[in-house]
Amino acid sequence: MLITRDSDFANETMYPPGSHPGIIVLRVHPVIPRLLSEKLLEALDRVNNIKGKLIIVYNDRIEVIE
Repeated sequence: MLITRDSDFANETMYPPGSHPGIIVLRVHPVIPRLLSEKLLEALDRVNNIKGKLIIVYNDRIEVIE
């Protein structure tokens, strides 16, 4: 699993679902460690079986691309 803030990893063409062990892209602002960790934990709690999924975490929502 890759956890990153690099939005290039949110590219479904370059990283199609199912071709990787799972990618979580954090698009959380402001970039405060406490907020980043809270949103990451929220995503990990909500999404079952991350393998092969692209998960984009925003301040107000979590987008899961399978």
